[in-house]
Amino acid sequence: MLIKPLLQHFFFIFLLCAASLSSQVQAEEKLCVVTNEKSKKRYVSAQSQALPKVIAIFKKANVKLTTFNTPTWARSFEMAKNGQCLILGLWRNSQRDKIFNYSAKPIFTQNLGLYVNAEKKLPADKNIIMAVERGSYLPEKLKNKSWQVHYVDSIRQSLKMLYAQRVDVVYGDLAYLDYLILNNKEYSNTFSKVLPVVENKKAYLAIAKSHPNVDKLLSIFDKAIAEKSNGAKGSVYHLGNNEKLSNTQ
Repeated sequence: MLIKPLLQHFFFIFLLCAASLSSQVQAEEKLCVVTNEKSKKRYVSAQSQALPKVIAIFKKANVKLTTFNTPTWARSFEMAKNGQCLILGLWRNSQRDKIFNYSAKPIFTQNLGLYVNAEKKLPADKNIIMAVERGSYLPEKLKNKSWQVHYVDSIRQSLKMLYAQRVDVVYGDLAYLDYLILNNKEYSNTFSKVLPVVENKKAYLAIAKSHPNVDKLLSIFDKAIAEKSNGAKGSVYHLGNNEKLSNTQ
């Protein structure tokens, strides 16, 4: 008579163990990363500083975040837009806001600006060709100019075109432009930075609204950042700058 209750008891324990094991199975997600850097000296970008910290945050929540290498930013952006991967360091605008959800806090900031040939000052607004990395965010103040936009696959390519005087202006993240110019002897005293900077732009962890786990993943990330920042509001949490908080305008 005791066999049936015992069997039920053991079956209940089996279900609990199975549930426990299934909860320990690690979920896997992709994070798209551009790997087109060919310089002997590796560029340490805000994204590359933030990457291991982002992976660690998800690992703690039992989510295995693996990097998926792409040759261009445009490719990473397209995959992220289609919900195939997460993307790190996305600059927001109204078009992207229709496609993506973002981390509650920006995770670093970047100065966006222009370079021209040193022997030429920024020309008047007529017949100007500006090189822009394909898939990149373009500020409204540049969109409103009557400049012709020439899209390229990389910032490196845009500098080559500026050096050959095939374009008049190069636009992009100034830290990366500075790095590329500094580490190419051909570019010494060749280019001139246009000041002031065009925009100081906040960058976010972004996930497409169509991604099946968008809410869960952002909740994990936001909770971890909130704990690290002690609930501070209105701040950028600089994962790309030694995890220090910095108020931005």
